[in-house]
Amino acid sequence: AHMRARCQSDWMDTLLGTMLASNQRAGEIARELHLEAVTDVTGFGLAHHLLEMLRPSGLSAELRLGKIPLLPGAQELVEQGIESTLAPGNRAAEADLRCEPPLRDDPRYAVLFDPQTSGGLLMGVADEQLDALLDRLGQSATVIGCVQPTTAGQSQIQLFQ
Repeated sequence: AHMRARCQSDWMDTLLGTMLASNQRAGEIARELHLEAVTDVTGFGLAHHLLEMLRPSGLSAELRLGKIPLLPGAQELVEQGIESTLAPGNRAAEADLRCEPPLRDDPRYAVLFDPQTSGGLLMGVADEQLDALLDRLGQSATVIGCVQPTTAGQSQIQLFQ
């Protein structure tokens, strides 16, 4: 959007603030809680990173699109068809995504393949540790889904609104 002069200045200000924010504190908290499934969401997008976390354990996930936080302007830009040049390549992860066709039109669906620059951390957290993690991370944490046993023979992501 910036390269096309379509990024509003207030959107850019917020974007730069998030890109400059360090994941160090969240990483330290994850280490203190002995979380073993943590990755930063970067160039491959959320869907690819989640699948990479699920596959070694043979697990799947239910993901709530409506819970995925978006930066200001992201929805508007997706609706205008503006995306990163790397997003089409990241759509290879779609082979392991399951959802009803209307969800594919949700702007948050497209964001699953957006290559982040200094994105947040994606953490797999046991139920008994979730409250402690959320208390320590505060407003910066959002639960976007849950891990499930695999029923299709391979790891996949089931999307819900």
